[in-house]
Amino acid sequence: NRKITKEKSTVKQDKRNTYFKYHLEKCTRSEESFKQISEPTRANICHILPKRKYISVQNNLLNFIYLDLEEHSRFDLLLDSLRFLELEVEFPNSWELACKRINMFIDDVEENGIIIRGLKKYLNEKDL
Repeated sequence: NRKITKEKSTVKQDKRNTYFKYHLEKCTRSEESFKQISEPTRANICHILPKRKYISVQNNLLNFIYLDLEEHSRFDLLLDSLRFLELEVEFPNSWELACKRINMFIDDVEENGIIIRGLKKYLNEKDL
């Protein structure tokens, strides 16, 4: 049993490493403030749908937005709080882009959490 668990963990880690490697090579600036990110880290790759809650899409290459550290923290706070209208106001350059990306992978989401339910309602109402 431990061997199977370790193998599954290794596969999950490999997928996550591939996801971040892909994005770290592409991340050069914040998609919100357009500030240059000269040495990106995993903290600059913001999952639109949180990887901890939406495991089915945690490694989906469309589940991202490039942000600086402060933007990332604020984005996560607003999203986790379902404050979509504040995301519109505070992230005028990247929120619509994030919504477009969500629409491209929303059918792959297997979880039925509060964020995806709220986003589906919001996206339908906004017709995004």
